Amino acid sequence: MLRMKTMDGEQVNRIKEMAEQSNSFGLFSSKDAHEHDFLAREALRAALQDEGKTVIQIPEISEEFKNKWSTILPLSKNDAIYRSTLIRIPKNRFKIKEISYKEDDIFLTLHIKSENEPVTAEDIFFETIPAQIDAVFCFGESKFLQNKGIAKMQMPSAEKIIFINKNKEGAAEKIYEIIGIINKELFLKKEITNLLYASLVLERIALYRQSQEKTAKIEQDLLRAGADKKIISEILTDFLPLDRLPVF
Repeated sequence: MLRMKTMDGEQVNRIKEMAEQSNSFGLFSSKDAHEHDFLAREALRAALQDEGKTVIQIPEISEEFKNKWSTILPLSKNDAIYRSTLIRIPKNRFKIKEISYKEDDIFLTLHIKSENEPVTAEDIFFETIPAQIDAVFCFGESKFLQNKGIAKMQMPSAEKIIFINKNKEGAAEKIYEIIGIINKELFLKKEITNLLYASLVLERIALYRQSQEKTAKIEQDLLRAGADKKIISEILTDFLPLDRLPVF
């Protein structure tokens, strides 16, 4: 498992390789995660989906969050992760000649032709295969992986699970770096720059701190790339008391 603090060359290469080789991603966090973490997670979701990846988020964002940030949230939802079921028929008992299927408005019907005796329900074994996730970004500690919905999935190997642990840097700064590794052209997408910028500003408010030099540079990069300071300011003005509003 990779716990992100300060990224080095090896970590950059691992993330790049993971993004190139993986088709499905899990973005997992605590249901009690901070609002700015959910904004950063939405930015990563938008980036991965724009790259044609399948993304599952647990937990999904709340209706209250959707309503508050509706002006900058892209129209997206959890992708479908296909579940598989195996149907096993004992070969030593039946001489299967043909298996076909047909479907109508109600049923999908399997037609099994056997040369010796008919196959009955008692002869068939069913096996369900957990949904496969190729790679994971976890916003927090490993305990979140015990969530019932996550536990039902087939998780990737440890080297494809990345923990977005925060130290002096917030989640938005780390996600900014990750998106840049995946594809720098993603910063041309206004929904991604808006979400990251909002996350950076909201985290600064939540932690009562001034922008550090690196954070300030990222904020300026996002604004130059198209982040809409006015819209984000209006959202925050509607939901924060005056003494908590940031200076733009």
